[in-house]
Amino acid sequence: MQSTVVLPTYRRPECLLQTLEDLRAQSRAPDQVLVIDQDGRHAAEWIERIRSLCAESGATYLETPWSHLPHARNLGLEMASADVVLFVDDDVRLPSGFVAAHLACYERPEVEAVAGRVFDRQKSDHVRRMRQDEEPPVIDLLPPEALDPAIGWFHIDLVHTRQAQWVLTTRGCNMSFRASFLRRHDLWFDERFKGTAVREESDLCLRLQAVGGRIWYEPAAHLEHLNSPAGGCRPKAREGWSDKVAFYHNHHLMAYKSLDRSQRRCFRRALFRCHVLGLAPCNKDRRAHLVAGRALAFVAGALDARRSLVRLPERTEQP
Repeated sequence: MQSTVVLPTYRRPECLLQTLEDLRAQSRAPDQVLVIDQDGRHAAEWIERIRSLCAESGATYLETPWSHLPHARNLGLEMASADVVLFVDDDVRLPSGFVAAHLACYERPEVEAVAGRVFDRQKSDHVRRMRQDEEPPVIDLLPPEALDPAIGWFHIDLVHTRQAQWVLTTRGCNMSFRASFLRRHDLWFDERFKGTAVREESDLCLRLQAVGGRIWYEPAAHLEHLNSPAGGCRPKAREGWSDKVAFYHNHHLMAYKSLDRSQRRCFRRALFRCHVLGLAPCNKDRRAHLVAGRALAFVAGALDARRSLVRLPERTEQP
């Protein structure tokens, strides 16, 4: 079985080079690597090193005139020549058996997508601080709530879970799909998702399951997510109003598209408690002025998502 690795990148040349080196060192090399640079304005020495490493490893390097993660993922999916398409971020470190672990899952015909385990440096450190320097918890089986599309987002943990099982969603930095299944059902990343594009992968996963696809969580397909503070599609340390609205827009858009009325009510309550009020598991700053600001962004995002519904999702065309 062949594989294509799609690697969108944005203003992280040093991290990108590390990730490309890890792909070169795989025990089972990917058959195709697509590097999609959403901002090619690097210093000359970085451009030379990136192009040189891509040429040495046989990777295809593409520079695009736009920076939009769902768009970049769709371009990679359009250009992929293999039936297993693996998406990784540009700030990850990969063990040598990473690609092989993903591919092994597709020997089972009922698997249409794979969620890999993510050793998330930022989240692991956060949990350790919250637990007063204790080791983060280890989970074998996720609770039943983790499969509920209304509330599962607040129960699924692909950081500390160590046993393989069926799951509700992937994480964008470590996920793969059977391309023939996506194309047969005309499934693409929805380019109406804004800003950090949070929930764009969850939206695709819900639509995949709606047509009979299943997602397997494989902890052996693990990587380390560095959470680089610069570049990428992550929010800035001091995000602006538009970033806050986009965050809630994306959550509400996913809910409008894939949840029924009762599920949407449950989803909104959970979203409000966690991301607005700052209760567990989000544990955000609960000072009144910050809660009020998040509440306003919550409402503005919901209204913006309603407007987005009347627009058809865009589709990337292969250049």
